[in-house]
Amino acid sequence: MVDRLSLGQLRRVQSLASLRNSHIGDLTVDRFLYKLRALEDPEILAVTSKAAVACTLLR
Repeated sequence: MVDRLSLGQLRRVQSLASLRNSHIGDLTVDRFLYKLRALEDPEILAVTSKAAVACTLLR
C-alpha cells in the first residue's frame, strides 16, 4: 500500500489503529469497510480493500 497511497493517506489509514485495541474477532467485514468508507477517500478504500482480499486469499 505504501507505493499506492500518499503519506497523508497512510496517516489517515493509521487512524484506524484503534480497531486493533478492540476484539479483532468481533470485527466484521462490514464494520471494517464502514470504517474505511468513513475516511471519505475512494483511493484508500480501493487500495485497502484489495490488500484485505489478497491477504484473505493467500491465507
